[in-house]
Amino acid sequence: MHFTNNLPEATTIHWHGLRIPAPMAPSRSPTTWSR
Repeated sequence: MHFTNNLPEATTIHWHGLRIPAPMAPSRSPTTWSR
């Protein structure tokens, strides 16, 4: 999975059971997250 935040504000994506590093939530633009 690859997610890129291109929005002008911070966003969060909530996935039940998926552990993500704390610095990745919320992600500020432009941020790319891969798992």
